Amino acid sequence: VATRRPESEIRHVELFDLKKNEFVELTRLLSPKSHHFNPFLSPDSSRVGYHTCRGDKTGRTNPHNLLQKLKTTSEDLSLFRFDGAFPSLSPEGDRFAFVTFTGVFVVNQDASGLRQILPNIGFGTVWDPVRRGIVYTSSDPSLNLTVPGLVGTHKINILAVNVDAQNPSAAVKKLTTGGQN
Repeated sequence: VATRRPESEIRHVELFDLKKNEFVELTRLLSPKSHHFNPFLSPDSSRVGYHTCRGDKTGRTNPHNLLQKLKTTSEDLSLFRFDGAFPSLSPEGDRFAFVTFTGVFVVNQDASGLRQILPNIGFGTVWDPVRRGIVYTSSDPSLNLTVPGLVGTHKINILAVNVDAQNPSAAVKKLTTGGQN
């Protein structure tokens, strides 16, 4: 869970240990001045991923790695840092989908095979738990977050993207119309 403790201005990821009935800090000790959001577990629950905001507080503006394994306070848990917004791990645990200001991307778990699957910014990614290679996101073809004031003027629709499609033009299926999502 992502939490912000009353004594801190920074949001961190914590794991709730059901056996001990207590929270275990995961990110505060590793990156105390960065915000951490959207935690998720790998399909086998052995790894925790999250979205982090770096920049002003740490002075870092460009991350060095797409995927970076981090040391944790627990030997039976693997934690990694991911350079991308709202990453999601495929049900098979072999690929990530994520968004940036330039589009929606997919990459293999070992950080190889990075490819753009949608040229527009998306709002979150979710893998279909049954149909292999299908990623859901929401977007608008004309969405441009670099132009101030335009975010509220777009009609966002939900899309299904087949990341394994041989023909990229047939990979995206619009699931809603009217943009009232």
